[in-house]
Amino acid sequence: METKCCDMIRDIFLNIHALFGFIFALYGFLKTKTNGFNCELS
Repeated sequence: METKCCDMIRDIFLNIHALFGFIFALYGFLKTKTNGFNCELS
């Protein structure tokens, strides 16, 4: 039971870590895309 609980916590932590990594990558991608778009406008 103890190891199962630890595994569950570890899985949740890994999922949250992956989610944050995905959001951060998406944010960085959109930021560079909008910067390039602003450069084209001006």
